[in-house]
Amino acid sequence: MNAQRQGRIIDLVDYAVLRPQLGLPGSAIEGTRAIGITRAYVAAFVDRQLRGGDGPLLDGPSRAYPEVRFWK
Repeated sequence: MNAQRQGRIIDLVDYAVLRPQLGLPGSAIEGTRAIGITRAYVAAFVDRQLRGGDGPLLDGPSRAYPEVRFWK
């Protein structure tokens, strides 16, 4: 899974929120959006792997997160 089309992997961490404050160029995904995506996918992974959940977020593309692409 790669949570950006034009962004970089670094966009998926808190660094994405700090970029504007550090005077660095913006990223393809706005910082708070990147963090929201990361939290959703980490929560889905933990739910599936540790709690036995069956949420569909990890099954493939989601309308809620069009930035995320899946590779097989």
